[in-house]
Amino acid sequence: MKLRFGLTVLVLLANLSSVFSQDAFGDGGALSYRLRLINEAGYQQLNSTPLNVGNKFVPQARYGNSFSSDLFLSWRDLAVDVKADVDVTDRNDPDFQHVMRELYFARSIDDHLHLTVGRRILKWGTGYAFNPTGVVEPTKDSADPSDRLNRFQGRQILALDTYFGSHSLTLLYANEFRLGEEFKWGQDELAVRFYSLIKGVDLSLIGHWKEGKKLKFGFNTAVTHGAHFEWHSEFLAQIGTSKLYHPVLQSTNSDTFFGESPYKQTYHDSKEVFYKLLLGIQYTFNSGPNLMIEYFYNREGLSITEWNRWRQFTLFHQEQITGSAPDPASYPEFYDALNTLNSNGTMRHYGFVRLYLPMQKSALELILLANLLDQSGIVIPTFTHFFNSNLSAWIRGSYFGGAHDSEFGMLFLKTTINLGIKVSL
Repeated sequence: MKLRFGLTVLVLLANLSSVFSQDAFGDGGALSYRLRLINEAGYQQLNSTPLNVGNKFVPQARYGNSFSSDLFLSWRDLAVDVKADVDVTDRNDPDFQHVMRELYFARSIDDHLHLTVGRRILKWGTGYAFNPTGVVEPTKDSADPSDRLNRFQGRQILALDTYFGSHSLTLLYANEFRLGEEFKWGQDELAVRFYSLIKGVDLSLIGHWKEGKKLKFGFNTAVTHGAHFEWHSEFLAQIGTSKLYHPVLQSTNSDTFFGESPYKQTYHDSKEVFYKLLLGIQYTFNSGPNLMIEYFYNREGLSITEWNRWRQFTLFHQEQITGSAPDPASYPEFYDALNTLNSNGTMRHYGFVRLYLPMQKSALELILLANLLDQSGIVIPTFTHFFNSNLSAWIRGSYFGGAHDSEFGMLFLKTTINLGIKVSL
């Protein structure tokens, strides 16, 4: 039933794109649209990590296919972006999902005031793979910063922008409330951004507060030198942190049993400054190639000592589970510990390199994401061919490398390969 409904929606979206023209309502109210159809098939070679022996503890799919239809419509001050997905893997039946990526009203009240209400995808940071000051942005995947499958979703906001000369001030309220059988109010969230262009430097000062979280302040910059060189930076800081940490990070005993839900706000009352720092440069060569290099530091991440404590604790309970007489008490300890892993980096120091080589009708992209503490990382090459302005296809691979006790060396995947095609109308 879900699959049949999903296919009906996809057909409807495709028909809408052919019915509405770019100027359907004339000069008095032009309706613009964008329809993107994406299909990507993938294969994943699993890693022989002790965290997932025999693919039993955290089962991973080996094969899969994802088809999505993304329709964006805008008319006067209104805009909506609806996305429908059908995903299937060797571990599950076809799964249909639909989401409202964006739905907002945006209007300029006068030459100095602009109002936005609704769900909208925002961009506050200046970084490419990491955005510590992107406090109201969708969470990025550092291994796929361009969001090739359009996974990003907007935030539910009420925002007022004021403009004066080369400066602007944004006041924003956000709340991720949920509508359904029962209305559920989310956490209150406030953000402010002051932007100024000072002698060629784009400077933004940012403040952010979320209910139950620490108050954060920071800034970001972007500077362009000529037609080739650009550098950017981001900094975000807080006193203490409300992040949850596993208690084993402060323990020297790997054979400990902590019980149910052991995570705590270990540094909530700390006077230490917990900060995130991004430094990046970008250079575009005369012939077109582009090189991007970024360094990211996250004080909320794990140190080498904490990583080793976590690893030894996790492996101890893994051995208790897989032994000749499995200990049931080790199951929750093992699975709770896995929540420490973060898909965007669990530790503190990371490097990112992206080389983009455009050709006549094709492009080659090479990405390296590296943990600078344990020298593990991911290499991601992508070759894209552009048949025309509306049709492109790509082949994308990834290789996870590192020692057996390193971050990327312990993750669940070893290599992946994806074949994709996109139609844009």
